[in-house]
Amino acid sequence: LSWTIPVDTSGITGYKVYWGNNSKEKLSADALYTVIGADNCYQEVPDGTPLPDGAEYFLIYSYGATGESYDFLAIPIVDNIVYAQTPGINTQPTGVTVSIGETATFTIIASAPDGGSLSYQWQIKSGSKWIDLSEAATSSSYTTPVATYTDNGTQYRCVVTNSKNGTTATVNSNAATLTVNPDTITAASVTGIVAPSAGESPITVGNLTAGNESYTVVTRLTWENSDGTPATLTAEGKFKAAWTYQAEIEMTAAEGYKFQALTPTVNTGTAASGTLDGEGSMLTFIITFAPTEALAATGISVNIQPAKLIYAEGEALDISGLRVTLAYKDGSTANIGHEQLAANNITVNPENGTIMSAEEHNGQTITLTCNSHTATTDSLTVYTYTINLSETDTFTFTPQRAGYSSVTPLTVTVTRTGTGVITNLAAALSGINSDAFILGELDTTTLDNTVTSAAFTVKPNDGLAAGNYSAVVTVTSDHSVKKEFEIRFTVNRQSASSVTNTSVKDGFDILINGKAVTSATATTILEGNKTVTSVVVDDKKVEEKLEHEGKNSVVTIPVINGSDTVIGALKGQTLKIMENMEAVFEIKTENVSYIIPASQLNIDGFLARLGEQIESKDVDVCVKISEPDSDSVKIVEDTASKNNYQIIVKPIKFEITCTNGDKTVEVSKFNAYVERLIAIPEGVNPSKITTGVVVNPDGTFSHVPTVITMIDGKYYAKINSLTNSMYSVIYSHRTFNDVENHWAQKDILDMASRLIISGAGNDLFEPERSITRAEFAAVMVRALGLGPEEYKNDFSDVKSGDWYSGYISTASYYGLIKGYDDGTFKPDKTVSRQEAMAILVRAMDITKLGEERETGTNTILSTFDDNTDVSDWAKDPIAKCLITGVVTGRNNGCIAPLDGIKRAEAAIMVRRLLINSNLIN
Repeated sequence: LSWTIPVDTSGITGYKVYWGNNSKEKLSADALYTVIGADNCYQEVPDGTPLPDGAEYFLIYSYGATGESYDFLAIPIVDNIVYAQTPGINTQPTGVTVSIGETATFTIIASAPDGGSLSYQWQIKSGSKWIDLSEAATSSSYTTPVATYTDNGTQYRCVVTNSKNGTTATVNSNAATLTVNPDTITAASVTGIVAPSAGESPITVGNLTAGNESYTVVTRLTWENSDGTPATLTAEGKFKAAWTYQAEIEMTAAEGYKFQALTPTVNTGTAASGTLDGEGSMLTFIITFAPTEALAATGISVNIQPAKLIYAEGEALDISGLRVTLAYKDGSTANIGHEQLAANNITVNPENGTIMSAEEHNGQTITLTCNSHTATTDSLTVYTYTINLSETDTFTFTPQRAGYSSVTPLTVTVTRTGTGVITNLAAALSGINSDAFILGELDTTTLDNTVTSAAFTVKPNDGLAAGNYSAVVTVTSDHSVKKEFEIRFTVNRQSASSVTNTSVKDGFDILINGKAVTSATATTILEGNKTVTSVVVDDKKVEEKLEHEGKNSVVTIPVINGSDTVIGALKGQTLKIMENMEAVFEIKTENVSYIIPASQLNIDGFLARLGEQIESKDVDVCVKISEPDSDSVKIVEDTASKNNYQIIVKPIKFEITCTNGDKTVEVSKFNAYVERLIAIPEGVNPSKITTGVVVNPDGTFSHVPTVITMIDGKYYAKINSLTNSMYSVIYSHRTFNDVENHWAQKDILDMASRLIISGAGNDLFEPERSITRAEFAAVMVRALGLGPEEYKNDFSDVKSGDWYSGYISTASYYGLIKGYDDGTFKPDKTVSRQEAMAILVRAMDITKLGEERETGTNTILSTFDDNTDVSDWAKDPIAKCLITGVVTGRNNGCIAPLDGIKRAEAAIMVRRLLINSNLIN
């Protein structure tokens, strides 16, 4: 046994010799013997030394003074003969793809590690055995005979032999596969088709034959109509003349062949381009044939009139429903629908789709012609639907000075000028300043031969602030009738002396269901440098009008005069009537609308807070929209600057009070969302608006549900809130280093930018960290536009001063959360999926999501494999979360109700709740 001395022999004291294999793995833990000395490179192995199973080589492990070990491959020498080593394969043979008639060449690259001589033998696999090929297959490459398709999938390999000193060692290569592509069929034909003949009994397509041995066809197919329905026959059960029939024919490629996309040639009829299936193994095509008209048509008549014979000018002729009867000289007839007219050589004048003109087509019939025979439909009626307005371009009202009392209305006359009856006539205002004008009602909405004109009025609002105002008046009706013109109005500034006076206007117009009603008094005063307009409603007139209008009315006080503060006032008795009639109260300025269901003002609640023995008629209710004082504005600006928020809309304060004598109470909370519309300033990109915010008493901001919407070409922030306070609209953009490319990135960043969910510090979010019950309660409170407040403490383990105390208190007050039977909440426990879904469903009671949906709890849960894991109390909430799309199952088809939820999942759930509730975009 000999070996090579390492380059560095320092510290080597000798060698230990083991039996091993060519992977340098010991076959025995015991050394055969130990060789002392670093220079001893040869050792005789005594005769009769046992050879372990699998032994191929000796491995020499050397031991140095410090205990390091190295291994070397030793070459065994028996009787002074060095045995051949197993050859190595440097490059394995790989599969080859050829076409029929081509040869394939497989190649291997091998080497002899001991300098021996290599030889090769290629083999072919037959069944489970490998068989040597001929003498021509003994080099490092092998070329096959010319391939046929039966050779497809044949496997080849090479046996490499290393020879040295009369000994050999072999190795088998990997198998390589021969792939033979089928021939492509580029043309095909079918013969034997027997065409249907008019007047003959139904037959099969025929005994079909192929024009080439490379494919076959399905025989004896049945004729059908051109739309694939069963063949339509005459009353006698015969093929019809001038009818179109079709048959589907399948062609199957023989082994070794495949079709390309083609249109087969047929002996009769018309073939369509075929469709391929099975990688070209099958070609399916349709052949159509119209039976030879053995009998010429002798007459045509209209069987059923077209469904539509009356048109508005500009509409397209539609002959749907038209059916004609063709008669033949043998006495047979054919009933032809409008879709088969052309196929039966029937022409139509005017053609289907012709644009109707009153001048050309009114009173005309539709003429159908076949073989010089004609028939006509009933006459067409084509109406014109046109109107004229007494104003056609731009009307300018007489300019006024600020503080004016009223402007004379413009009367607009609408005149019918066409022949058709004008129905659903309507007038509307649009444009940036449409709220600065009031539109009167049309005196009629239908114009006909008896009533040929209608009228309405339009005028600027009373008491507009100085400025230029414009709007577009549009008059429309059915049949796409539309006429419009522009109105303009200028209000010049008051003189300096007049600003200090109090302006009182009796007969102020409010709106009930959009209709102007003179039933209020408006007073405008100057308080310091602020203009304040108060509108006091004439309760009796409003009550009478509400009685006439009925339930669900909207009472609007429009104050479009540039005032800094607007107050709408009415008696509690009127408010109670509005509540009973489910009415809505709205205060509207140039840029703000405050929309309050009367039920949310809760006059009975006011009376209870004011004291006993107080009647609603003795209570004054005031709704106020105002610009906050400069100190409050400064706090808002400082908060925005500190947190890198951009203020889009200056803060606006909303207040509601109820007064009796010297006692006043305020409404600060609602039982349902109350809507506010705040106009977005011109030039602001709506994509740069994140959310509306409520300004908390400490100056911080909290999210309120906000949708950015466009109304009459202008963007508004529609804010829904459960509280009264000061509001603004901001742009906020948040990012986290650990959510880039995260599957929930969009949801996380949206919720963070809206101030609903916060990060974990150091620009991280930790999306995969579990969220606790306290954290989830806080997220839900912020999502609904609420804030942390200290109500009654319902839980023994929640202490005042804990960061989550206010959030848990608010969540409990609004019914979002429940504790455990032992009176605890367990705020630091991970919230489970079923607990989270229960909280989400309670939030839906506030957002009104899913109120109209039937849950079908058992049916929904039965589709999930782990539905038996759901607690009984959680079944309905989970079903509702699933059906509303707020929560989905896990990818493995499970609900996983007992699993904890991650911070990323919480962001997704809350965002879906708000979007599906139409509370955010």
